[in-house]
Amino acid sequence: MFHLYHSSTLEEAITPGELGYIAGSIISALYCFFRPQSKKTLLYMNIIFTIIICYMAFGLIQLAYISYIILFNLIIAALMIKCYIKRLSKNENTIETYNKILKTRKRMCCLAILIYNSIFIFVYKYFFDKSLKKGNLQSGKCKISFIAIQLSWVILEYNDGTSTTDILNYIFLIPSTLSGHCPPFHVYLKRDTERLKSSNVPLSGYFMAVVFIFGSILTRIPSRKEKLKKIDNILILQLIILASGYSHRFLYYGMWVFSESSLLYLGINYSNVKIKEIELSRSIKNTVKNFNICYHDFLKELIFKWVMELTDNKYISILSCYFISSILLDFKFIYSIVFFTLLAAGSFLYPYFVTNTVVDLILVNLYLHNLNLLISLSSFKLIFFV
Repeated sequence: MFHLYHSSTLEEAITPGELGYIAGSIISALYCFFRPQSKKTLLYMNIIFTIIICYMAFGLIQLAYISYIILFNLIIAALMIKCYIKRLSKNENTIETYNKILKTRKRMCCLAILIYNSIFIFVYKYFFDKSLKKGNLQSGKCKISFIAIQLSWVILEYNDGTSTTDILNYIFLIPSTLSGHCPPFHVYLKRDTERLKSSNVPLSGYFMAVVFIFGSILTRIPSRKEKLKKIDNILILQLIILASGYSHRFLYYGMWVFSESSLLYLGINYSNVKIKEIELSRSIKNTVKNFNICYHDFLKELIFKWVMELTDNKYISILSCYFISSILLDFKFIYSIVFFTLLAAGSFLYPYFVTNTVVDLILVNLYLHNLNLLISLSSFKLIFFV
């Protein structure tokens, strides 16, 4: 049976889209060593390398579509800031009233950004995705989600002294172009270049990322549907799925470590995935909180806190967050609802699944190995949000 799954070439071991993902991560790492000091020159480099990376991952046709989406988002965000946020008068309101109205306006702008980008994602997936994708290239809809999240951070943390160049450099930040590693805007503005540039942490991170990525290539087992259908032994099938899952985890851990190391070299000390806390966790809740920290913080700041101000019902807040999450990340919605309902019922019976025994460590790891990591963690994380 093994010869059916063993991959002897790189093309079989890893898809062209994933190869572009790897190349983009390597470009972002190299870019960090040669970045200029001038903000404008940095912006030009950011845009050029973003185009290169998106072309490698998505292809020319998708790049054109994504460029249109990015330009549209930037224009709409600029109009929101100029016509809706800046026009709020400080003189006609007390400081407390002004801050309250400003906060509400910013959140309304962010929700508008999420809503129309969710429509873009829906239209993209159901009308253009198959025709725009070429071969095994990645789908460009993930980039739309990243832009929506980054622009929402900008709107939430915008003030009169915010530089347009800083905003654009944040939007086109190389390490976050494909990885989804979108730190909050204020974290980007408070970067400490000299301290982190002189440390050895980024270099060791790059080394570990290479280990993860090459480990993924060497262990990749193609999950061709026609080949899997020929398997009669359920145990062998489970082992193949398990090996394939590990391979994908190595690949994505490599991408995240590359991004984190690059951000550290740029002076941005903000982790998106804490691998040790995931792999050695004794709690599903703890695993979830350390899986996609950027997205977790974004939903918490933008939606969860706001809904909590409107209602004392925690579960309404959780459901609201989950609804936005499902639309923005474009899950198979019916599957997500069923999965969410089962886990919600489980959380009432045994909240958080938290104890400190070796048995729980084994159970959590089995849980991770038998579910699709990227979909399942994003789906159930909002049950354990606080």
